[in-house]
Amino acid sequence: MLKPVTFSGFIFLFIACGGDKRPATVSASVMPPVKPKIALPNTPETVVVAWEGWIANNQYEYAAYVSVDKELDYVTTMEKSQAIEPLPPSKSQTLDIKCATTGDSAVCTCTVRNPQYGDDHWKYFLVKRDGQWMLRDVVPNGSERMGASVKNTQSIQ
Repeated sequence: MLKPVTFSGFIFLFIACGGDKRPATVSASVMPPVKPKIALPNTPETVVVAWEGWIANNQYEYAAYVSVDKELDYVTTMEKSQAIEPLPPSKSQTLDIKCATTGDSAVCTCTVRNPQYGDDHWKYFLVKRDGQWMLRDVVPNGSERMGASVKNTQSIQ
């Protein structure tokens, strides 16, 4: 004759046998929520300036809203690094920006001033998806910066 199973025993048996098939929790940094709590910038220039500001202030959850492909991977990696070894916000500022748009693609060049590192020149590749301009890739533009070689230098085809 079988012995009656208590409720706590049932829970243990249920979980031990793989009955708990809930998906693993996904961090907001990996996949941003569908509806952001902020109004997103939506021109190539405003996306680049906002993204630079969010990155400088360690606000990776906001940068993820306008990042895709390689840049979403970069933002996610930076957020995980920040959780392990927090860095103070940067005092960088965008000095100038010029963008050229062709259809649903844009390329922007920008100078960013960081008091600690000086001026950096960057090239930003954007793509328009579902009506929203998204940052796809960022590469050095004429100057090297520590860590920049990690980024992929693929351009828009």
